[in-house]
Amino acid sequence: DAALEAGGVANFYSPENAVDALSFLSAYRRNQEWLLEVPPPQAEPQAPDLRAIESIHSDAASARRSVLTTSEAYAVLAAFELPVAPAATADTLNEALAAARRIGYPVSLSSDASGSLSAGDHSSAQLLRNGRMLTRAWATLMDSETRRRRRAPVIVRKGHPFESFTDIAIGVSVDRVFGPVITLGAPKGAGVVQGARVVLLPPLNERLARDLVQEDRSTVARKLRRSDATLEVLAQLLVRMSGLVCALPWLRAVELDPVRVEAARAEIIGARIAIDLSLAALERPYAHMAIHPYPVEQV
Repeated sequence: DAALEAGGVANFYSPENAVDALSFLSAYRRNQEWLLEVPPPQAEPQAPDLRAIESIHSDAASARRSVLTTSEAYAVLAAFELPVAPAATADTLNEALAAARRIGYPVSLSSDASGSLSAGDHSSAQLLRNGRMLTRAWATLMDSETRRRRRAPVIVRKGHPFESFTDIAIGVSVDRVFGPVITLGAPKGAGVVQGARVVLLPPLNERLARDLVQEDRSTVARKLRRSDATLEVLAQLLVRMSGLVCALPWLRAVELDPVRVEAARAEIIGARIAIDLSLAALERPYAHMAIHPYPVEQV
């Protein structure tokens, strides 16, 4: 030991201590590589239409609604190229039938009411394959709306059958110290401990998103790592969520639950977005974030 120390060679009292030291060195090197990553604010060079998104925020703020309606939430997500299915709103059964013919069966129905982030409003996870099935689902949904003593437009969404998939939940919450953080975990009702989540601090690029999911040891992350294609789809999804967070300082909570992921694609089934009514676009970009993205707008 004395000779090794005199020669500046690391030595340890036990193999376990040596393994711990090696793991610390590995983690240090990985963290240093992550620190050199400087993600841009958006995944694509083409910026989203922020004027249209700000008008959604203004309309909700004028109506004093702190939670966007489902159709508004889908519009915000679609602006950042997050995978939401084509949809249309309908006030009557005839409008719903016409929308289904236009979009193409199968479809699903859900209420377009704004409500609690924890409340589920996507009433028909069942795919409706014809007008008869849609008519029955419409009657069931109207009965449910009557019991809730509310009446909101109905969303007719294109349904895509999935053969082999994993359901996940992606969320955004605002921490007092770190600002917005992105979480990845199991959907509600999946029988998995809700605390077992991957926590990601935006901005993200595909390398950071992929590495963080690969590092996580939760049940959901292990399922997603089984396929390289699935991991790639998830990385792109998280990068687009990062773009959403970078651009919109008035987000207070986002809940995408469930998000259906399979080898070649993903689709957001349920979405809830809560907003800050008083906060609009900031004069200094990214002031709401702990880490600023690369300022491509100044290049």
